[in-house]
Amino acid sequence: MTEGDQTREFNYVSDIIDAYVRTALRYEACCGQIINIGNGREYTIFDIAQKIVKLMGSPICLLKGVIPKRAGETTKFFSDNKKARTLLQWEPRINLDHGLKKTITWYRENWKNHASI
Repeated sequence: MTEGDQTREFNYVSDIIDAYVRTALRYEACCGQIINIGNGREYTIFDIAQKIVKLMGSPICLLKGVIPKRAGETTKFFSDNKKARTLLQWEPRINLDHGLKKTITWYRENWKNHASI
């Protein structure tokens, strides 16, 4: 992987769906608004990779910094969700660790006939 110092925001799908439904239900107040939907927390790519390896109980050794970053790679991605919290009375419910556990469980239960996960 790269150095993995780029940051990203990770959101669980049910949180995003909840925000979309709330937006639709509050159409009049939301019409024409730009509303950031996200948890507002940034994590480095390397930290995420480490969490996934640990949660899966994998013996994988992450090779940090062995490939270069892509040209034009964005270094930071995360949102300011204050407007969603105020306008939609919305906040994310699924934290990163819980979301990763749920995702890993889903893959293990649904991809049994595919490559070993």
